[in-house]
Amino acid sequence: MIYFSAMLRPRARFRFLGYLAALVIILVAVAIGHAAYLAQQEAAALARDNEQLRKRQAAANAQPTPQDVELQRQWKVLKQERSFPWARVFRAIEHVADPDIELLEFHPDRRQGTLVLKGEGRSAESVMRYLERLQEDRAFSRVYLAHTTSVERGRLLTRAFELRLNLSSEQFVMH
Repeated sequence: MIYFSAMLRPRARFRFLGYLAALVIILVAVAIGHAAYLAQQEAAALARDNEQLRKRQAAANAQPTPQDVELQRQWKVLKQERSFPWARVFRAIEHVADPDIELLEFHPDRRQGTLVLKGEGRSAESVMRYLERLQEDRAFSRVYLAHTTSVERGRLLTRAFELRLNLSSEQFVMH
């Protein structure tokens, strides 16, 4: 049997426009959802970057531990020791060596570029000869006798002395 009532019903003129509107609404919703997803991903990436930056800044601003400070100081001293021209200093002192002189102590001051030599000589004349030979050496810019005293050991009489030497700036480049 044929139902004529369905045929007699008026057709919807705008049925196509309804489907099109629904499709447009769905597409807009998908686009907005995608944009929100991308914005959330970007916000999460920025939050991770900010956290990493905070950690790096905290590490940079952190005060070094006392052990780190001591280790840095020791490395600095070692670097100064290595840069000091030890071979040139010893060659210059050995060059003016005297059999009447016995060197007992050697104290370098790397910061000021000076040396302190302590020793004993057989006589005041041998100490003065040694002083003059050091003054003639180009490795030292200024050599002077800080003090001298007589030392008696049994029947042996010697002359204890302390010499101060400034290293010549053209011979010794210190870092």
